[in-house]
Amino acid sequence: MTGEEDSSAIAYALAQVNTPKAYDALASMARDKSKPERLRLSAVQSIGHAKLTNRVTLLEDIYKASSDNPRIRRSVAGALTHGKELQVVTALSN
Repeated sequence: MTGEEDSSAIAYALAQVNTPKAYDALASMARDKSKPERLRLSAVQSIGHAKLTNRVTLLEDIYKASSDNPRIRRSVAGALTHGKELQVVTALSN
């Protein structure tokens, strides 16, 4: 495995734990500009598919922290569409 594959495996494993702390860790990785983009995108995807009460808030924070990376921002915008939360409209309008 390469370093990037290891990073993606870590994101996948955290998503499988399926706890709020695991998703907070994924959100932290997604916001961390020093992490590989592939890991950050994987973390966003995992959060996007999660059934969390704070899913939109986590994604919105990642979006705001990634103003310098259009790929991350597009991924977050796509992840926001995976749910039916009313807050999505507000998050996408910012």
